[in-house]
Amino acid sequence: MNKVSLRILILFLALSACSPLPVEQSGQIKVVATTTIVGDIVFQVGGEQIDLTILLPAGTDPHSFQATPQDLATISDADIVFLNGLGLEEFLDSILDNVGGEVILVSLSDGLPNLLKNEDSNHDHGDADHEHDEATHEHDEADHDHEGFDPHVWLNPNNIGHWVGIIQEQLSEIDPKNSEVYLENTTNYLQELETLDNWLAEQTESIPAEKRIMVADHHAWGYFADAYGFELIGTIIPGYSTLAEASAGDLAELEELIEQFDVRTIFIGNSINPGLATQIAKDTGIEIASLFTGSLSKANGPAPNYLEMMRHNMLLILEAFQ
Repeated sequence: MNKVSLRILILFLALSACSPLPVEQSGQIKVVATTTIVGDIVFQVGGEQIDLTILLPAGTDPHSFQATPQDLATISDADIVFLNGLGLEEFLDSILDNVGGEVILVSLSDGLPNLLKNEDSNHDHGDADHEHDEATHEHDEADHDHEGFDPHVWLNPNNIGHWVGIIQEQLSEIDPKNSEVYLENTTNYLQELETLDNWLAEQTESIPAEKRIMVADHHAWGYFADAYGFELIGTIIPGYSTLAEASAGDLAELEELIEQFDVRTIFIGNSINPGLATQIAKDTGIEIASLFTGSLSKANGPAPNYLEMMRHNMLLILEAFQ
């Protein structure tokens, strides 16, 4: 073999070593997650062992997202799909009936012991003692039975621990050769979640208990409030979806609550229209704080993963209560 041929062969072998294998050859399972938050938690367990696709782009409000034919193709081609559940992913309703094959749908929030009832009220969330026997659903089983509960469970890190256990179990079942990796990743991430929970609790202690009063754009902070001793006294939109509409009477009542409780800040999700919040802030002379609720930021933003999102939000909440 001459020197030129040898160089070509070496170059070919080097390029081959650097190129990723196709999914079929690499043995990776095809996993779909609905939101960026669900996707991040799935990745913390699955890591490089899975071929992960996230349906919603960063910064997208899951309440208003519209599914596309490409989303149908992505889900149809998956081995397993992880979703928040509890009615958050209404955009899936229009496409699930058309999904073929044996795609496994896993609603991560099923079985949580602290579910809050989805009540159209600014003052009372209630507690739920509803039990769910199964977290896994075939593609023809819709999630409508769970839409009576507040879906924003991820704003309490302890609920994410519940997610992580389900993800580890499901991935290990369909990909047993990597089960030890999934278990190790799960153990490590649960420790990080515990550290986060402790940190959030410590930070909250700097706010007097009687001052932990929140007003938000919609009912997204019930689980956070319950976990860390806050009280959500009112919302701009009287419901758990950003698609709901507030009446003039609702807004007038909220402004009265803001004055009564000497509220200084309205907390709004950074992925929704701030128009009503801006008007209320102008009417009442209070500030607006934009938090990450339904989506992570892009990779170069302040909330590229769940842990950083919760820390970022907590620092903004602390600043608002100074």
